[in-house]
Amino acid sequence: MTENNCDHLVFFSSINVFESNNKFTHAKIDGLDQMSGYALSKAIGELFFANWIKNLMVIRPTNIFGKSQMRMHEKFGESHVIPDLQRKIEIALDEIEVFGDGSQVRNFIHVQDVVRFVVKNMAAEWHHYCNLRSNILISIGDLAKELIRISGKPVKVKFLKEYMKYELIKMVNFDISELEKFWYTTHVDSLEEGLSL
Repeated sequence: MTENNCDHLVFFSSINVFESNNKFTHAKIDGLDQMSGYALSKAIGELFFANWIKNLMVIRPTNIFGKSQMRMHEKFGESHVIPDLQRKIEIALDEIEVFGDGSQVRNFIHVQDVVRFVVKNMAAEWHHYCNLRSNILISIGDLAKELIRISGKPVKVKFLKEYMKYELIKMVNFDISELEKFWYTTHVDSLEEGLSL
C-alpha cells in the first residue's frame, strides 16, 4: 500500500466486532475475541490496516438500510434483515417465519447518513474508529410488525426461538458523543421514512 502512495483509507468494519464484549468504544479493538467468522474477519481487517495506513478511518455501522437495498443471497438469514423480511412478507401466503423469539434488538442506520459521514470525513488525519448508529433502535418482533404494516399485507408471524443461540450481540443506544468532532448527525430517524428514500 505504501508503494501505491495510499496514505488515506476508509475501512468499513461492523459494530459486530463488539459481539463478545459490548464495549462499543470509539477506539482500536483490544484483540480478537470475536466468535462469528464475519465479526472476526472485520476485526482482523481493522488491525491489519492499522499497521499499514497512516490516516485510517474505521467505520463500524449498525445495520445499514435504504429503499433500494437488495437481497444478495438465496437463503433467508444470509442477507440484510430488512430486505429478507420484506421478501418473506412479499411471498407469504398467510404467515412468515422470523428467526429468534422477537426480543433481539437491532439499530438501523440509513445509507444516506453513512455516506454523508464518510464524505465529510474522508480526509481525516491519523487513526479514527467511529461506531455509527441512528435513533432507530427496535426489536426484531416490532420490526416485523412494522414492515407488515408498511406492506399492507396482513400476515402472521411465527417466531423460530431455536435461533436465539446465534444471538451474540446485545444492541443498545451506545454513546456517540465522541463523534461530535466529526459533525455527526443523522437525518433519517424512522424506518418508514428510510424505506422511501
